[in-house]
Amino acid sequence: MEPYRGQYDGQQIAQYCAYYAKRMKKSLLNNLRGRTKHIIFYEEYISDFYPHHDNELNGILNGAAMEAFEELQPGCRACPQMCLRDYRGISPFFDEYKD
Repeated sequence: MEPYRGQYDGQQIAQYCAYYAKRMKKSLLNNLRGRTKHIIFYEEYISDFYPHHDNELNGILNGAAMEAFEELQPGCRACPQMCLRDYRGISPFFDEYKD
């Protein structure tokens, strides 16, 4: 992850994380509702945001995202924001990073 963190400041990383989380909402919701057994992580979510990255860095970022979502999933179930109820809805958590 060091090559990635060396290229971007904290604000840029936060913007990317918010973007990626928004893209993942549907997959998370399907998993939480029991429609799918697993959360699906698409590498294209990374390449759409960072088209200049190589596949190795995209794979590292995707792996980090997978680990983070596995750790955060129990919190999503209990969170009072309930942003996963409607994956198309705007989550107040991400208001700062609106497109």
